Amino acid sequence: MARRVAVPTEWVRRQVLSRFGVPPERVVVVPWGVDAELPRPPRAQAEAEVEARFGISGPFVLSVGCVEPKKNQLAAASAAARAGLPFVLVGPRVPRSPDLLAAIRGAAGSGFRDLGFVSTDSLGILYAAATAFCFPSFAEGFGLPVLEAMAAGVPVVASDRPVLREVCDGAALLADPGDPAALATALRRLTESPSLRAELVERGRTRAAWFTWERSAARFEEVLSDAVQAP
Repeated sequence: MARRVAVPTEWVRRQVLSRFGVPPERVVVVPWGVDAELPRPPRAQAEAEVEARFGISGPFVLSVGCVEPKKNQLAAASAAARAGLPFVLVGPRVPRSPDLLAAIRGAAGSGFRDLGFVSTDSLGILYAAATAFCFPSFAEGFGLPVLEAMAAGVPVVASDRPVLREVCDGAALLADPGDPAALATALRRLTESPSLRAELVERGRTRAAWFTWERSAARFEEVLSDAVQAP
């Protein structure tokens, strides 16, 4: 019945067209934006803040997202442990989270820190201080955390899935989310190759800069105007 259906990625658009048979001209992509309120301090400053606030010092792998099976934080924890890096988890909880957290704790080992839900200010500082951001999600419609990490100057390891290939567009290392060993190899590449790390940081910042809420709002305004005029 809708005159227009707005979705965040071309991948979601294709799913809507395939599942619901909506006429193609009615389904439009309106990408999301990176929150401008997330602080992006210099790395040294962020590392000092993270140590002062959370007692975390040295390199670490960060994971951000609701703690649920589809986010696949268990694979991220296992990959970090295989790469010899502490694992820091941030995100809200659902009823199934406690059992999953127990498994994550076991996979991550002694370097695991579970911070739960944190403020916007703390989230930005954690992004900026992380050695790498690991996002091996099984299912996403967009994957905003990868762009938040890129905007903070952190190299990203993400799922080799269509939607994240679209969003990352060559600015991240992609690996099979069902293969912790492959994810660990990607993390090790980031820590062992300064040139690769620098290249991904530059690519990531450029990619993330395109995704703003101002651009999103302007596009959505166009969609609304088009919908009003549509028969």
